[in-house]
Amino acid sequence: MEEDHVNDHRGWDQLLPDTLGLIFCKLSLKELLTVVPIVCKSWDKVVKGPFCWQEIDILDWCNNEFSPEKIDRMVRMLITRSGGSLRKLYVCRLQGDPIFSFIADNARCLQILVCAGSDMSNDVIEMTAGKFSSLTSLDLSYCLHIGDRALEAIGKNCRLLSSLRRNMYMFHMETFHNEEARAIAGTMRKLKHLEIRNFRVETNAVLEIIAKCGDLELLDVRGCHNLNIDHLKLKNKFHNLMILGPCLDLESFIAFLNRNWVEQFNTYIRRFNRHEMFKNDNDDGHVHVHTWVMPPTLVEHYLNSFLMLL
Repeated sequence: MEEDHVNDHRGWDQLLPDTLGLIFCKLSLKELLTVVPIVCKSWDKVVKGPFCWQEIDILDWCNNEFSPEKIDRMVRMLITRSGGSLRKLYVCRLQGDPIFSFIADNARCLQILVCAGSDMSNDVIEMTAGKFSSLTSLDLSYCLHIGDRALEAIGKNCRLLSSLRRNMYMFHMETFHNEEARAIAGTMRKLKHLEIRNFRVETNAVLEIIAKCGDLELLDVRGCHNLNIDHLKLKNKFHNLMILGPCLDLESFIAFLNRNWVEQFNTYIRRFNRHEMFKNDNDDGHVHVHTWVMPPTLVEHYLNSFLMLL
């Protein structure tokens, strides 16, 4: 009886590939690529298949990798492993149109795309926008070589898009972004979440976004110092809309939180916390990363301090 009971238990190498994929996705990128494959043949097969790569998040790795060629090769390899089942992709600092075209060719199931700080052109986005029809969330922040043409193509082809991040660097003042704002207003009317921080944009262009994007719930215009927005008037007219910036009062932010935007708030806090990360070289020769997690009592102080910089 005991022997039969023992035989009922499967070994790790006998688990179904999709089950192993769920487990392996909890590991770091380095562990997935260098440790798991050498354990056994079945694990090696799983990690080279689609089960581990339906969601690809290599933002941290991209930020620490100085070679655009290595980023290109890594993105191509992992997307190829996804086997057309890629649903979420978080990368940054992509260089050139070919890699963006490659992503588009494998975007049949892609719902979330983050490619901030990447170098692609209006032309490639216009040519490939139709392949991103499943997108619901897109981050094109700090992409300096695209403009209204790219946003218009995305808006016309990505009808499911509900979240767009198009933030710019604080000191990027070479050009106005009015045409980009109007492209958003004219083609992305189902947006619920829009971030255009540090846009150099006129008030009328932003008011056009508010008027035409009737589903909009969050508009982040912090750092858009050209704006002259009457928050009280807009609040009375658009009851479901929360506007962050150009200046933000704490009372409005608390009201924003009370509308069950906990997930969005946590996203902001995680971003703020990244600036609190530091490394220490200890006697053991290892580098340890420590993250300071913000206590709720410091939220008000942190936000006020942050907003004074805008």
